[in-house]
Formats: sequence, structure tokens, C-alpha cells
Amino acid sequence: MRGDVFDAFFRLIAQILRAVHFGLSRTQTGKLRGYAATMVIGATLILLSLALVL
Repeated sequence: MRGDVFDAFFRLIAQILRAVHFGLSRTQTGKLRGYAATMVIGATLILLSLALVL
């Protein structure tokens, strides 16, 4: 019984990491313009959230 709980836990972690890997690997297109746009959008969102908090 004990092994089953641990095995299930580690299988769940492996499945989550595979899903994260799949999602992140889909974003790696090699197109610099897309990366730059994403960075600008992310920086803008961070600055806006900081402006709202302060």
C-alpha cells in the first residue's frame, strides 16, 4: 500500500513536468520578434501592476 501512494505521487509529478515541458517547448519557435514582443508585454504588465500597487 505504501509503495502505491509514493509511486502515484511521483507519477503525478512526472506527468505535470511532461505537460509543462510540452507547453514550453511549443513556445520555442526561434522567431526573435515573437520573443521580443512577449518580453515587452510582460514588462508592461509588471510595470502596470507595480504602478497600481504603489
